[in-house]
Amino acid sequence: MGLAATAAVSLATLNPVPLLIGLVAEAGYLLFVPDTPWYRRRLAERAREQESRKREELKNRILPYVGPAMQRRYARLEATRAQIAAQAADDQEWFAQVLHKLDYLIEKFLLFADKQRQFDAYIQTVMAGAGPTVARAPARAEAEARVEPGRDRRKRERASRGEAPPVVAAAEPERLSDESVQEAVAELEARYEREITELTREIEKEQDPNTTAVIEKRADVIRRRKEFVGRMGSILTNLNHQLGLVEDTFGLISDEIRARSPEQILADIEDVVYQTNSMTQVLDELATYEQMAARLTA
Repeated sequence: MGLAATAAVSLATLNPVPLLIGLVAEAGYLLFVPDTPWYRRRLAERAREQESRKREELKNRILPYVGPAMQRRYARLEATRAQIAAQAADDQEWFAQVLHKLDYLIEKFLLFADKQRQFDAYIQTVMAGAGPTVARAPARAEAEARVEPGRDRRKRERASRGEAPPVVAAAEPERLSDESVQEAVAELEARYEREITELTREIEKEQDPNTTAVIEKRADVIRRRKEFVGRMGSILTNLNHQLGLVEDTFGLISDEIRARSPEQILADIEDVVYQTNSMTQVLDELATYEQMAARLTA
């Protein structure tokens, strides 16, 4: 902008001196200013602002859909990060590295929570379409059976007294526990294996080549579904532990930020960053499977 202004002045006055002064000033700026602490701080601030905007956009896109429980977990994570940032000192560059890595982990927490929601929805959708054997939820069904009679009785009593029914908040969507996921996956895999076995028998009996080709294709599709369900079960369990790892790391850093050396703190965070990057790579490799899951849960 400065060079453009001096060039405009030179052109308007037909005098090259303003342009030469601008060129000298620009050369001095490039030689000295980028090495000043002020300039480095300014670049760091701009980078943090960009990361903050990106994280806020990600938060607005994901957080409303992950359920109240996950929203509370994320809020605690942000509060812990704020507590850690409040202890920062301007002259400690390593502290800025800590905050940068924590912001990175917050972003990964959001992404992992979103993936957990998607894969959990896929498992539950497959369960719902697999028949009563797989889709059952015995613990919840038994609990509702015990609660309903008392609930109905209280409704009748309020109605007899002319009282309006109480306002009840919407039930919080519940995700499957790790144990329920593994049970569902095991039953689905067994169901798919039975179907594959039956199709294999039909292939052995079938005489028509065209029909045989169709049955073989069906068996291949079912094998792929079986593989996909198994991978989703493993990833859901892994994601749950990854989310817990991020939360535990924030708590650890908050507890020990002043008691341990910068090298130890940065090493702890680096270990978690490595774990999250490994999980990210696994998710990237499953992009095709994610698209199939999205179609099934749409």
